[in-house]
Amino acid sequence: MPDQPAGEVLRASSLFGALDDASLAALLQAGRRRTVQRGGFLFFEGDDSTSLVVLVAGRLKLVVTSPGGEQLLLGTLEPPAVLGEIGVIDGGPRSATAEVLEDATVLMFPAAEIWRLLRADFVFVEAMLTHLTRRTRTLTKTTADLVFLDLPGRLARLLAETTAGDAAGGLRGLSQAELGQRVGASRQSVNAALQMFARRRWVELSRQQVSVLDAEALERFAVER
Repeated sequence: MPDQPAGEVLRASSLFGALDDASLAALLQAGRRRTVQRGGFLFFEGDDSTSLVVLVAGRLKLVVTSPGGEQLLLGTLEPPAVLGEIGVIDGGPRSATAEVLEDATVLMFPAAEIWRLLRADFVFVEAMLTHLTRRTRTLTKTTADLVFLDLPGRLARLLAETTAGDAAGGLRGLSQAELGQRVGASRQSVNAALQMFARRRWVELSRQQVSVLDAEALERFAVER
């Protein structure tokens, strides 16, 4: 699929969609375009946060790694996803690693340009506050699920919410090992839960994809755990 024009992608994002034409043009002028092939990395956990990133084309996944090397998959991203905003705001390092699942094109905006917008445009301040609040709500909910739901419940909720268009991202192209990283479990445990869902006709399994057949049943199952 050809890349969308950068301006169209920014207009489609909740963070930049409300900018006036002049502000959008100035932002685009300050941005740098970068392309990374599948299997490459956009940045690594712990890198300096020098820019905010907007995904124009392709797919990424975000992971965090424990000191022992275990990984937790935070989500997969498609255009017009925004990432790196936390480090731009607080000046801290990247909090996750961004790996490319499908050849990706991104726009990278210097932290100084984002701060210029924040100081000059109250509409952008409102958009940023809303954006960060939604991220916080998603993180709170994900943390609660990890604590209060068992593995089948966590996996059922993830499948149901992704099918409903949840902002955490889609499951297309993810292996069972990567699903395990998403819900904090081994590939074998994820496979056992998926097989149970398949026997109940809630999902259909293929080599590369999990297709949800009954999202409502999966959500009811999660709620009842």
